[in-house]
Amino acid sequence: MAPDTGVCDKYSNGTALIHAALEIILDIARFLRTDVDDGELRIFYADLMVYCVIIRNHLDRITRAGMSLACELADSITARLSVILTSEASAEASLRGLHARWNEVRSQDGLVKARFISSNLAFGERHKQRMELVDFLASLASWEKEVQVRYPEDQALWTAEDFGQQKKIADPSFAVWNAAQAVFKALTACQNCGCTPTHDFSARLFLSTYRKSNTGADTEGDVDFDMFLSVKQDWQEARVHTAKETVVQFALEGQMPPRQPKTRAARVQRLCEPIVKAKKKMAAYRLELKVMRGRLFKLQSERSSRLVDLTKSPVSLEEFLQGGSRAFTEKTKRILLVLLSYAVMHLHDTPWLQSTWSSSDILFFRTSASEIPLRPFLHIRLDGTGEDSSKLAEQGQQSGEWNEGEFDPDDTDPDDLMQHPCPAIVTLAIILMEVHFVTTFDDLARRLKVEVGGDASFLTRYLDASTVFEACRKDIPENIQFLHAVERCLNRATWEDEDGTRLDSLALRSRIYEEVVRPLENDLSLAYSSIPIEGLDQFAQTLDFSSWDQAIRNHPLSEPASLLAGHASPSYLHHSSLAVPGVSSTLVPKPSNEADHKASRFFDDEMSPSDQSPKACANYSSWKRKYQAVYEKFITPYIGGAVSVKIAVLDTGLDLNHPDMQACADNIKAKHNWLRKDSKATVHDPDGHGTFVTGLLFDYAPDADIYVAKIADRKPASPRVIAKAITHAVDVWKVDVISMSFGFPTRAVDGYDELEHAIKHAHYHDVLLFAAASNSGGQLGRAYPAREANVVCVHSTDAHGNRSRFSPTATPEDVNLATVGEAVESAWPVHLCCGDEQAAPEEGEEGAYCRAKSGTSYATPIMAGIAAFLLLYARLNLPDRAHLLRNRSHMIALLQRIAQKGQGGGTRDGYHFVDVSLYNDSLFGKDKVYIDQIIGDILNS
Repeated sequence: MAPDTGVCDKYSNGTALIHAALEIILDIARFLRTDVDDGELRIFYADLMVYCVIIRNHLDRITRAGMSLACELADSITARLSVILTSEASAEASLRGLHARWNEVRSQDGLVKARFISSNLAFGERHKQRMELVDFLASLASWEKEVQVRYPEDQALWTAEDFGQQKKIADPSFAVWNAAQAVFKALTACQNCGCTPTHDFSARLFLSTYRKSNTGADTEGDVDFDMFLSVKQDWQEARVHTAKETVVQFALEGQMPPRQPKTRAARVQRLCEPIVKAKKKMAAYRLELKVMRGRLFKLQSERSSRLVDLTKSPVSLEEFLQGGSRAFTEKTKRILLVLLSYAVMHLHDTPWLQSTWSSSDILFFRTSASEIPLRPFLHIRLDGTGEDSSKLAEQGQQSGEWNEGEFDPDDTDPDDLMQHPCPAIVTLAIILMEVHFVTTFDDLARRLKVEVGGDASFLTRYLDASTVFEACRKDIPENIQFLHAVERCLNRATWEDEDGTRLDSLALRSRIYEEVVRPLENDLSLAYSSIPIEGLDQFAQTLDFSSWDQAIRNHPLSEPASLLAGHASPSYLHHSSLAVPGVSSTLVPKPSNEADHKASRFFDDEMSPSDQSPKACANYSSWKRKYQAVYEKFITPYIGGAVSVKIAVLDTGLDLNHPDMQACADNIKAKHNWLRKDSKATVHDPDGHGTFVTGLLFDYAPDADIYVAKIADRKPASPRVIAKAITHAVDVWKVDVISMSFGFPTRAVDGYDELEHAIKHAHYHDVLLFAAASNSGGQLGRAYPAREANVVCVHSTDAHGNRSRFSPTATPEDVNLATVGEAVESAWPVHLCCGDEQAAPEEGEEGAYCRAKSGTSYATPIMAGIAAFLLLYARLNLPDRAHLLRNRSHMIALLQRIAQKGQGGGTRDGYHFVDVSLYNDSLFGKDKVYIDQIIGDILNS
């Protein structure tokens, strides 16, 4: 199909038509992805959406830079996009026609849209030629690569005529330095409270550009500092205001001078008092403090509008760097470089910026949804003993000051003359290199085979930084201004006057801006001209640093999606199925501490007893008996040694002394403790969770072979440990089903990339994975790995199919499978029953060593057991096609069909309630010929 070369002139060099076509294809792919069960097609649609966004962003970037897309590139992408259309017209005409027709049907119901897509596009359920789809994505990838080569994101590599004149960036005010000094002194001046034990005062200061439009303050006088204050590592949000000097006002004759409104303020004598009071009584409020004439005053607190979740540990820049390049896009790198250089400009020669600062002192807070805004904070102790960098430099070098007559070469160590006059700027150079190369300084040195890591003196660190920079500068394009910024940082002459004397603080700040900040601003503005330097702080904090700089959901500063085009990736870029070459959408920083893991509710069980009432327990027992009647009718009489199903359960282990487990001992085929090096070590269950879950598997798949993988005790498991257990279950145990009754609230957990790889490995080998949805109700979405594309997510209901109050809200664009997870009864370890008020019945009594519990943790093994039952049924009755039921999409389709009750049965509370019984409306209440026909049709689809 020959492209119409006139497209360039008619549509602003092709971008208008291409942009419109991409939006339509993106819209259609999103619609199709929500309505398909085929796993491979879902991945195709997800990848197609990613490429639409990437190509659209390239077009926007090129346009913003003042460039016109070359005609041959416009023609090329037009032709490639038109390949998926069934029209025989030219490429341009085909895309025009698609645009016109889609606008007519996009607002209509799903059936109309599905018919339109089937008739006009060469993909969908009727057109799934796999190789053609792969070739289509490959063609988009090759075009995107060609654009990257011709129009690199680093626009400093473009020729001068490639972009328009750079917008003038106004010089910043230096009033922030004075204000920062005053705030630090005022805070430390009221720490002597006499409390026992002595408080450990700390602060986390927001690193801002402090430009007027960024802060909302008049930077020629008033400056506001956002921070968190702590007396015992228990953080309280605060805003500290600084004031202009009083201005004398003259009244005109016959007029009274204007009255100024009075603000109530209380002098702060002891800093601990307002912090402790706010934490106890006003946690939802922000402390408002003000520094006037060197003293600290407390104003009326204001309700906080922060997104920060102080119960979650922040992530340091060092941890991001250790996690690799997953979080860092070119955009986030450039923004971060500018913000950090501003921090040094504003805070240099103040106690806020110690000479020993590093990337471990730069923190990023999490939101309640575990997003991480690109909003850096500097952590520092407020003990008032830290000396500023100028004083520390003087100790090593005496600031380079001496009188010629007093200089004695024999008494001066020549190494002292090599000292850098500004150690904090050496650290800035190191951090700039770390961010640019997305690795820690020590790892960068090892990669370059440069030996570093001597003592921590300023001289050693300076020499190490200079050596590493010289070794890596060959990997930095010569014509980008980042190179100039780092070079100036490490050139000691930059920070001295003609006599070799260290510049004073005011001159230093001017030099930092001209030699470091401005070059980095220029790099950012050239690469992303639509990102305003004057509004950089607001823009940066709308980006999720942990997820490929996609937009923070529900951020008060977020722009409408249409305005963020080209700046932030849409939410679906966070999905694990997006296999974009060279692009990873998730960050996996090392968790800061164990407390944050505990907050994640790793085991998705509900502790409230309200769901385990006697009536609820009786309802569950009745529901289970109905299922067991189906199993006894269709499986028990026909099961033999040649037919079986293998299930791996990943949990806290198993009480092998439990009577129920001893009765099923022949079905426990293997055990492995992944918490110890000895693979034959005991799988003792100190928690009870694993025993309870395994008991449920035996309840619903009594003839299954069970493989026990102990991946946790009472604490959350490491994703790396889980990944090893999954891989072992797939490759060594050759299981059919894996049950996982746990979840992380985010992918931002150390080692999650390995878990993600193991899940894909299991899916590739047609192993069915079931995972708990989470118990956060409407507060959070599904947990990970239940949210992964290759895992079956399991929600919870009561015995009547009503949504459990703790089960996450149904996701409209995905299949929502649910089964009973309330008042579920199962085995409980014998050693945990002793002294337990709930139980410890007489041995032999019915229900001995059992408990009733609720949670998606327990709906999961029930669903996995039902899946095992279906596999057994297929292997007994449709042996030639039974292997197809190990495919996730086929299993989900069958579970959905089982959820239908009667003709045209739909969802309940947004869920497909999987309920197996002999009732006539249930699939297994039908004639066996009918059952086999339905299952056969699903396997053939």
